[in-house]
Amino acid sequence: MAYTLAHVDQLITQVAELLWGFMDREVFTIENVPHPRGVAVTIGSVQPFPEAIARVFADATTQLRAAIEHTIFAEVEHHLGRDLTQQEARSIEMPAFITEELFDGWLAHRTRLQISAFAPDAELVSRIRLLQPFQCDEPADHPMRLLAEYTNFAKHRAPAVTTVRVGPVMLDREAPGLEVVQYDDPVPARPGDVLVFGPRRTKVGVSIYPLIASQRPHTETWHVLMRELGDLADWVRKEAIPMLVSGTAAVSPLAPGIDISIGHESLDEALLEARQETAFELNQTRVLARGLREDFANNLAEASRGTLSVEAANRWLDGLDDAGVVSRFDQIGFAPNPAEALRAWRVLKSLVREAIAAIAVGVEDEDSKPET
Repeated sequence: MAYTLAHVDQLITQVAELLWGFMDREVFTIENVPHPRGVAVTIGSVQPFPEAIARVFADATTQLRAAIEHTIFAEVEHHLGRDLTQQEARSIEMPAFITEELFDGWLAHRTRLQISAFAPDAELVSRIRLLQPFQCDEPADHPMRLLAEYTNFAKHRAPAVTTVRVGPVMLDREAPGLEVVQYDDPVPARPGDVLVFGPRRTKVGVSIYPLIASQRPHTETWHVLMRELGDLADWVRKEAIPMLVSGTAAVSPLAPGIDISIGHESLDEALLEARQETAFELNQTRVLARGLREDFANNLAEASRGTLSVEAANRWLDGLDDAGVVSRFDQIGFAPNPAEALRAWRVLKSLVREAIAAIAVGVEDEDSKPET
């Protein structure tokens, strides 16, 4: 189960890489077309969405559900103190019911009735019951219901429905007569979608942010794909499995980042060497760092008073990993008052010195290489 969770983390990393590859190309082209209200800024074309994303998303949700059911299987065998028969093994599953009556009916299955671990008053049944969708106010949004719907949809119909939508539309500046169109109905982006209305001869930059979304099969609502996947993985690792094993989620969860591409002497060794950050968290850091790098380089160059160019600052930042960029930017912080502004300026100057020193070391290393 621990290795399955690690596999899920790698699948989420794969989804993130596919998304970055998609986003690094031109997702939308923009056109200005005549309109009775002046000019309309519209989507000219939408880059075809990679089919691999939906399929890896489906693989990840399937493996998350498998991790839960593998845990129940192990708990039942541990309770019985023996291997399950084939008939018993086929009855082991994790239900996802929206009413307690349906759950009780599931318990009454003739094979499960013969397994003492599934007795109505058994500890494992109490734990499974607590993880059922009917325990929350919105059963349709419960993580176990989502896993059941996503995996059943992928198994019986098609991979999860994923697409690119119109995200935030931002104007570089305000101008009279400009109106940004708000898409309250989160439909997939299509050529011809209007983003902004405005008068003729008004020049304002427009930024449009693609939003990658998955559609929940049972509600048909759209949700940010990486957030959906990250939340489901967190729930399985931090709540569902701890609850099934120990009866509480108030325990330290398993590390998500076991490297399963190599062999390990033991699970203990694998966990000690595992990365603690999830693939979703690493991707969030990457998104933040991507947004910070350009402005950060400009800030460093400005604070250097000519001793560090924007190009050199960018080279230094390119040599840092995403977490390094974010942590250094966080050192500067916000400046709500003069005292904080002075502190932030001093931190910025210290980062300029760090960048200059690192660049100088890099130049020395290049000069010390023997000629061939």
